[in-house]
Amino acid sequence: MFQIDTGKNPSVTSAEAFDESWAANYAAGMLANNESASASHFPSFTAAQLLQATAASYNFGTRNISGHPDTIDVGTTHNNYGSNVAGLMSCFK
Repeated sequence: MFQIDTGKNPSVTSAEAFDESWAANYAAGMLANNESASASHFPSFTAAQLLQATAASYNFGTRNISGHPDTIDVGTTHNNYGSNVAGLMSCFK
């Protein structure tokens, strides 16, 4: 359900990563923290840009966000991770 890289997150066990409830709470907490950090670092981001940056940060962390709205995803998987996730979210509205 949620991709949790136990190599990059050594405090997470494989059992935890494969437990849907635990993984959902872990991912939600990480995204909330990343959103807060990105909002603090980039106060001029629009709500849509902040959403994209938060999604991108799940893939490559908050330190890699460029701060420029046109390059938020540069460095993520296929350079479009955040915009891809944000686009998929529209399916759930």
